[in-house]
Amino acid sequence: MSDNEPPDLPTVNSHNEAGKVPIAIRPGSLLGGIGLAWLIMVVGEPSAFLLANVIGIVSVYFPPLAIIVTGVTLLFRTGSRTGTGLLLGLVSVVAVSVLLAAACFGLFYRGHLGNMH
Repeated sequence: MSDNEPPDLPTVNSHNEAGKVPIAIRPGSLLGGIGLAWLIMVVGEPSAFLLANVIGIVSVYFPPLAIIVTGVTLLFRTGSRTGTGLLLGLVSVVAVSVLLAAACFGLFYRGHLGNMH
């Protein structure tokens, strides 16, 4: 092994019909990262809106940026599944927000704009 190659990750051998298949062991918790992303957004966004009066509207971008920076740092420096979970958690927060907005627009259209002739 040369000096430029990364060290091998420890592996666990699981048996299947084809033989032994190595599975890389990665530290961290995927669900823990998703939960941490939701926690950062649920606590961070109201706090950022309160800070918006002091430092400006830019503060509402701090929680998502904190999730992205922390997730990428954990993912690339340690290879942790928590970093992957943080990024997936941010994607799930955005997806839920889009679905809630679509539901609200659907209710608004059906209740008010749908009866206009």
